[in-house]
Amino acid sequence: MASSTSTRTGSHIARLFREVRQLGDTRACDLDALAVQDDLEICEFRCSSPGCAAMLVRIDETGGGIFLAPGPSRGGGRWRFSVAHEMGHYHIPWHRTAGLKYTCADADLRAREADAKRLEWEANDFAAELLMPRQIFAGDARGKDISFTTVGSLAGRDMYAVSVTSAAWRLVQTSRDACALVVTCGGQVKWVARSKSFGLPLIERNQTVDPNSAVAATMRGEGSVASPRPVPWHAWFEPPTHAGELLESTHAIPSANQVLALLWFVEGDGSDDE
Repeated sequence: MASSTSTRTGSHIARLFREVRQLGDTRACDLDALAVQDDLEICEFRCSSPGCAAMLVRIDETGGGIFLAPGPSRGGGRWRFSVAHEMGHYHIPWHRTAGLKYTCADADLRAREADAKRLEWEANDFAAELLMPRQIFAGDARGKDISFTTVGSLAGRDMYAVSVTSAAWRLVQTSRDACALVVTCGGQVKWVARSKSFGLPLIERNQTVDPNSAVAATMRGEGSVASPRPVPWHAWFEPPTHAGELLESTHAIPSANQVLALLWFVEGDGSDDE
């Protein structure tokens, strides 16, 4: 059966997995305990392949190992997503046809539905649902601002214990509001995730961020903007302007030379922005 069938998705398999493991409304699930149940050993390794971030090695039909490149602290957000991603490769049935070993680069852990690497997107889809189940996460986020203040509370160890980037991505995925996550590196847009209701055309990948954006202000050393603040439309969009207000919040990741932006469109009364 083709993996494109609507019910055969990474998130669908993750929901079944959570049900079988009786995780219920558990938020920060215990990945070490789940790995033990699967006879999977989690350990650090040094891979000779450039950019290698994680690897799954199967042993026959059951068990094996999840190997992570040095760097992420054990139990931290990045570590948890990498482990959950490899668990996706392990548990998604049709991924078995790819062989006994998966080697995943950093870029694979950021693969999206529109990207060519379908199996990597499916493993990410599994990881997102395992760590941040859509229904529970959406309920926790409902009624809150689309901002890094909200993201910070959702990403915390007492909630989902994920990275800020993962929580921001999931917030946009599950939100009914018109919002988007923009990841910039060195002042250029690297990738964008949009909510289903966000139909506005953003600037393209590899374009330089506008100096009027909150991202640019953060890069100038003015600090991150955790709470949403108004920014001019032309900071992110081509004219014409739209009725309503564009709000932006930011989060800096100095170690990766990244600044993340959450854009939130709040409908107005029809007046144009200046």
